[in-house]
Amino acid sequence: MQKITLIGNLGSDPEERFTPNQKKVKMFSLAVNISKDKTCWYQINVWEDRIPILQGILNCLKKGSRVCVIGDLGLPHAYMNKMQLPAVKLVVNANSLNFVSSPISSEQEAPKAPPPQRAEDSPNYMGGYAKQYKNEDIPF
Repeated sequence: MQKITLIGNLGSDPEERFTPNQKKVKMFSLAVNISKDKTCWYQINVWEDRIPILQGILNCLKKGSRVCVIGDLGLPHAYMNKMQLPAVKLVVNANSLNFVSSPISSEQEAPKAPPPQRAEDSPNYMGGYAKQYKNEDIPF
């Protein structure tokens, strides 16, 4: 087995299906950006033994959700796509799913932290050595 970690966006809502042997699987497509103009698509499968563990997040997933998937990469499957061009299907059997926040694009600016507050200005300041004392202020 090859372990793989992917971060991408759902290309479809998860859908529940059954194999001919009546084994339940929830499936969705995941788009992973390789570069600015290249995307790699994966089919993500969550098999019936993992569904109870991942049910909470599976109920919240929808097309466009950004997630991190950790799982086992299956063997690539070559086929002819709708335009009769050779293509490869990449399948990952998920072991773990987590929401991921969206990356900050170049148009967006990261939120700026407020400037640091001086200890003396804090309402919780209890005193300390930050103040400047004169020799006559010290009682010993």
